[in-house]
Amino acid sequence: MENISVIKNANFIDNELNWFEKVLNTRRSIHFKNDTRSSDINQITSSVLDDSDYAKIINRHEMKFEERIAIVLALIPHVKPSLLDTLFMRHESLNRRYTEFGGIEGEFHAGFIPTSETLMFILADDDLSKRFQLMYLFDRNHVFHKMNILCLQRFEVDKIEAEMSKVLKISDEFLSLIIYGKTK
Repeated sequence: MENISVIKNANFIDNELNWFEKVLNTRRSIHFKNDTRSSDINQITSSVLDDSDYAKIINRHEMKFEERIAIVLALIPHVKPSLLDTLFMRHESLNRRYTEFGGIEGEFHAGFIPTSETLMFILADDDLSKRFQLMYLFDRNHVFHKMNILCLQRFEVDKIEAEMSKVLKISDEFLSLIIYGKTK
């Protein structure tokens, strides 16, 4: 017997991934000053909320654009890692990855693992004021922390790195809920 909750969550996540891909492609086009139909990522319409567990959480906590982007970005390495491969592109004149994309490559996970810098690039590009405003997402009073949805985590504890190099970590409990329809 098929688990209806799992199917609903998968369909909603697929819609969120498609929406995120449009946002990411638009941010890259804006950043590199390529032709783009939109000059503001916030104009890209998000997927319609349905009755999946994931959508219910978004609706219950009245999550905004940036919160939905943060969750789906943290979710991507678990469900569709190839979606972030475009962020591995190299800066030709420097012969290295673009610093502004953030992210790391895991020891075993060959895909792009997003950091808070990745999120800031997508949501604010190089607008420092907007980046500072978005720091509320990682506050202890934010729903991400209170509901154990998402946090920032150092990849290697013993290394001293910039604050924005922390990995976006989706909680095991939230991941289980939105993938399997139940918590562990």
